[in-house]
Amino acid sequence: MMAHVKSSRSLLSQRLRERGAREKTRDDHMIWGVPVRLIKPRLILLAAVFALVSFGFLMVYSSSSVTALTSNGDALYYLKRQLAFSVVGVIFAVAIVRLGYRTIIDRCLKPAWVVTLVLLLVIWLPIASRDTNGAYRWIALGPFTLQPSEFAKITVILTGANLMERYFRSDELDWQEFKRLFALGVLAPLALILLQPDKGTVMVLALTLLIMAYFAGCPAKVVISLLVLGLVAFFVLSFAQPYSRARLLAMLDPWKYQEKESYQLVQGFYAFSSGGVFGLGIGMSRQKYSYLPMAHNDFIFAVIGEECGLIGTIGVIVGFLVVLWAGFKIARYAPDAAGQLVALGCSSMLAIQMLLNVCGVIGIFPLSGKPIPFISYGGSSIMSSIMLVGLIFSVSCESGLSLTELDGARQNLRVRDDDVRERLVLRLSERWGERIEVVRNQEFLDVVPAGSSKGAGLTSLVGLLVADDGPCRGERIETWSIGDSWNDISMHEAADHAVALPWSPAEVAAVCECTVGSMAELVDRVLGASGDTQEE
Repeated sequence: MMAHVKSSRSLLSQRLRERGAREKTRDDHMIWGVPVRLIKPRLILLAAVFALVSFGFLMVYSSSSVTALTSNGDALYYLKRQLAFSVVGVIFAVAIVRLGYRTIIDRCLKPAWVVTLVLLLVIWLPIASRDTNGAYRWIALGPFTLQPSEFAKITVILTGANLMERYFRSDELDWQEFKRLFALGVLAPLALILLQPDKGTVMVLALTLLIMAYFAGCPAKVVISLLVLGLVAFFVLSFAQPYSRARLLAMLDPWKYQEKESYQLVQGFYAFSSGGVFGLGIGMSRQKYSYLPMAHNDFIFAVIGEECGLIGTIGVIVGFLVVLWAGFKIARYAPDAAGQLVALGCSSMLAIQMLLNVCGVIGIFPLSGKPIPFISYGGSSIMSSIMLVGLIFSVSCESGLSLTELDGARQNLRVRDDDVRERLVLRLSERWGERIEVVRNQEFLDVVPAGSSKGAGLTSLVGLLVADDGPCRGERIETWSIGDSWNDISMHEAADHAVALPWSPAEVAAVCECTVGSMAELVDRVLGASGDTQEE
């Protein structure tokens, strides 16, 4: 029986080694030192955004070249500006990633809120620009204009995430304090945006905040009630304002008002009908020849439908669904509630704004005047959209293992700088000498008495079990270890079989014979392999 057990274990060990070798090509290992479960959605997010932005450049040029040539004498006029704005957006996004969303929330959120409020108030000064319908939405800056509401979206998301974390998750705020801070930090900017008037931005933000609130812990009944109330308020305001009422009537009966109110919408329909399934080809749009107003902006989706057909429009929607999936995946591994809500909010906002534009262009929802992120022409829009991606990416960069309550309480003890870590180890060793052992544990340092490492503990345990007075006297004990950090190396070296986890550093994986996704997976493998052997 003992021989059978030993042979079974030997066979099991061989199978695990073979499987571990095969897993080197699977997605449960590291890429550039980052666990695949963390970096995969990050890379997919960047790829999807890059594809959307690149496609946006192509469509901005195609849809605006005629207008740019006739108005500015340069067919590349709008494309050049879009490229410049995108570069600025990338610079800001990189700065956001370098700072980190947590630092921005803790140190920069109040100043950012003040700046946001000032910009939303500045639009009422003479330097502001009015659109053709009398709305105050832009600040004139020489040859450029700035739309404060686009950047206010970022501030509102960060403020909402911070307050929801403190109220729903950490219980730092009571109900009264939460209401007061939410009214000041979130509702006040929304009110100023609504007064411009810009109901489209308010709707996008409101829907985003409802999604964040639901995932933060707000009861579903409350979220649904607020959603219904918001939609009712939207349609009431639409009927109250002449311009919004005209858009609503145009949606309900576009052919009746095609000479005026729904002219743009009907021209968009013509574009879609011309494109069919496969489109007329890039650059072949007929509607952009002064038939379709705002072809490179609010109605660029119609030009996509005309030139790229149904396939192209579906491709755009799929691209945003990929961004949404990546954002939600990143939120899953966020290091805290605020990070989770930031990733959820930013990705949801991008998808909602796209959906609002698309629904308006195809005539199933009133036109909102909101561009498609990454694709429509607009300096403020492309910059803010890329900055939102920067926030999502920042959450991903700070993500790691799920934190326990104890882990959360010791966040201030993290040592992330390698030089600081080396100096601490040196100082501790100089002071306490051979009386202690200092081992790195993720971003912390484990300081234990000499001879108290995990490896020493495992060896001591086995010795006690097989001792003359131990419960396993005379038996051979085969030991298994599973661990993911540097302080587990001594344990792995002392064990008969060492197993790493996907996010384990290279030094840890090097002393292990295979990698598993979880403790449960290892147990399943061991039991399954033992069962197979016994059946044989």
